[in-house]
Amino acid sequence: MGIINKVRFELSKIYYPKKLRKKAAHCGNDLYVGGKTYITDNTYLGNHVSFNGMAMTGKGKIVIGDYFHSGPGCQIITSFHNYEGNAMNLLWIKMLLLESVFGLEIMLLY
Repeated sequence: MGIINKVRFELSKIYYPKKLRKKAAHCGNDLYVGGKTYITDNTYLGNHVSFNGMAMTGKGKIVIGDYFHSGPGCQIITSFHNYEGNAMNLLWIKMLLLESVFGLEIMLLY
């Protein structure tokens, strides 16, 4: 990694967390941002949230629970989801299974 990329990486670890704390409707303790991350002003972040690249768009409310970790390229788009039908029910079933197995809040969209 060249010196310019190292400096850019170190500056992004300062810039993005400050930007997210300012923009989020609520931000818990111990936020880590390790890459380009964009959220909406209707985003609520729990404690110990870790983003390694994330893009959230739309007008819907996004609640990220405690101990959430995202990998590069993760996206949440709230404006164009169909909140009715079997597809949404399957998503909630998967989330409930993850929550019950690991005891963590995963992600709630509404």
